[in-house]
Amino acid sequence: MDYFQYTYQRSYNILGENTPEYARYLSYLIGKDLYPDFQGISFEEFVHHTLEHGLEPMYEEYGDLIGATSSFVFKGEAALP
Repeated sequence: MDYFQYTYQRSYNILGENTPEYARYLSYLIGKDLYPDFQGISFEEFVHHTLEHGLEPMYEEYGDLIGATSSFVFKGEAALP
């Protein structure tokens, strides 16, 4: 393990610099503090929903273009593993 990898691991895992508490210490705003009623979904839930129903375009005016030129995921033809 070289020096840079060691210092990254030390900062990331040991010192706890990737925690909400440390972010508050640095005066960063935490999303859960700003919007306590907001309930997000996990990445796994997003993937399962996408594989079952396909992706829905963010902008309706580009929906036809995106659906015609994209892969099977936009058409809802993906299969769950």
